[in-house]
Amino acid sequence: METIYINAQWPEELRIASLRDGKLYDLEIEIANNNRNKGNIYNAKIVKIESSLNAVFVDYGQSKNGFLPLKEIHKGYLPKDENGKFDMSAIQLGQKILVQVEKDERGEKGAALTTYISLAGTYLVYMPYSSKSSAISKQAEHKERAELKSILDSLDIESGSGIIVRTAGIGKTKEDLSWDYNALKNHWESVLASSHQNAAPCLIFQEANPIIRVLRDNLKVETEKIIVDTQEAYNQIKSFIERIRPNLVDAIEHNTSSLPLFAQYDIDDQIKDIYERHIKLPSGGEIIIDTTEALTAIDINSAKSTKSGDIESTALHTNLEAVTAIAHQLKIRDIGGIVVIDFIDMVDKKNRGTIEEKAKELFIHDRAKIKFDPISNLTGCMCLLRQKLNSFANNTMTFESVCNIENLAYHLLRKCQSIAAEAQVKIVQLQVSVDMGTFMLNESRAIIERISKDSNAIIQIIPNPNYDRNKYNIKSIRGMQKNPSPSFTLKENLETPLPDSIKKKSQVEKSAVVHQQIYKQPAPTNKGIVFRLFCFFNLFKSINKPKNTTSKKSESTQRVGPKKHYKKNHHRNSSIRRKRNPVNRKRSPNHDDQGS
Repeated sequence: METIYINAQWPEELRIASLRDGKLYDLEIEIANNNRNKGNIYNAKIVKIESSLNAVFVDYGQSKNGFLPLKEIHKGYLPKDENGKFDMSAIQLGQKILVQVEKDERGEKGAALTTYISLAGTYLVYMPYSSKSSAISKQAEHKERAELKSILDSLDIESGSGIIVRTAGIGKTKEDLSWDYNALKNHWESVLASSHQNAAPCLIFQEANPIIRVLRDNLKVETEKIIVDTQEAYNQIKSFIERIRPNLVDAIEHNTSSLPLFAQYDIDDQIKDIYERHIKLPSGGEIIIDTTEALTAIDINSAKSTKSGDIESTALHTNLEAVTAIAHQLKIRDIGGIVVIDFIDMVDKKNRGTIEEKAKELFIHDRAKIKFDPISNLTGCMCLLRQKLNSFANNTMTFESVCNIENLAYHLLRKCQSIAAEAQVKIVQLQVSVDMGTFMLNESRAIIERISKDSNAIIQIIPNPNYDRNKYNIKSIRGMQKNPSPSFTLKENLETPLPDSIKKKSQVEKSAVVHQQIYKQPAPTNKGIVFRLFCFFNLFKSINKPKNTTSKKSESTQRVGPKKHYKKNHHRNSSIRRKRNPVNRKRSPNHDDQGS
């Protein structure tokens, strides 16, 4: 059973959550202040040609020019030459071109545009310039895929265009798919006619309002109930459902409770993890999510997970829990780009294969396209690429910190709203960081006043310089105090306790019993070839030099047994050679007659 909850009570933020059997399955958050242009169609004009980038910049009516690569320009605008390369001379400055926004502006980057238009419907996606004739959602089973393929073959699809069957179209009849295809085709003809009648830059087509668009993308066959908390949103949804899914009109429910919708159904407790960097696992382990502009690193720690028999089984059990949590977080946070997952090291190759199979089973339920590589034997990491579905303007994750300041501010204010709605609560004190408090007291002042008016409670925002952006503290006061303390005196002073490891170190004796003086004498140095030649010449000088007879006797040794003892300064190898070769043998003055 799947239920869709639509929280449209705040005009500043729209939240739509899908739950399956009481568990959060999908989440979309739309911020009203961020202009979402993704999916919009514009008449644009070319203002700059960059041959080095193989792209052009176009003016489509926004603050920044859009980026249009040559590969995204349809052959009708850019023909190819005899060698099969694009003919850049066919492009002219000021030329009008019909484009669609693929990626919104982000930071200093302009929007990414394309001329390959795609129109999303209820069951299908119509692509008038596609080279592929048809495609089917990856969530369709083998039998369902065969049925849809036969239906698509029976449809009269124009040459040069294509369609994609969405997840909502699985199990639909030929009449339903044909109805949606004809509607999209007529819609494209009106878009094309409007483009010819208007100059550039001009907005030709704007995506549906957030409620209709999100509901259209998330409506599935197994959806049994839709709950909404405002009358205006209820009327919009009812009008939309009557046209596309008349059998679901009775499933729409208007919630009139005074409690916030997500707090009433305990959804807020399930979505709070998207604002946290550390996420706890059921067995005691945890995953840590760090994000940058194009890369997300996820580290898995066993932490307190010690229930298994040995280290290998503990690693396997923790990694299985982690990959389930990661698949869920990727979906509800809509993390896109490169994702690197550092699993706990596993020695057994079979266990690594188990993790890969589990990941494959979980990722197939994600609407986004995901491609991942096996776990590396060298590093123990898995690298995957995920397509981002939502607009960058409504991203809950940023590379400046763990979460977007607007998303987190609205999340905290909603928690204050839930606490203020409780009986006998008169004051709600929220301590946040300085930048978060500044945002709330200025950009979110209307929300604070609205909460205070509806709940008859005072909302106090206390900026605390000791807090970072992701730290906060909420305190409620029941009953009005006679002389409440001034809010600026309520800042919490943080005292960072010493870790237990540092405490134990301070108790250990500072002076070690055995010092690190292992080597008593310096290491031998490697002499150069000049030094060796000098020693060689000195050796012959010492042999030919006449010596004192008294010193000879003292320096020479007598024969003891069958072996001979030589002077200390005489090289033994030279005497051995003389002994072996009679020609080179000479009588040494240092030896007595008996030993020669």
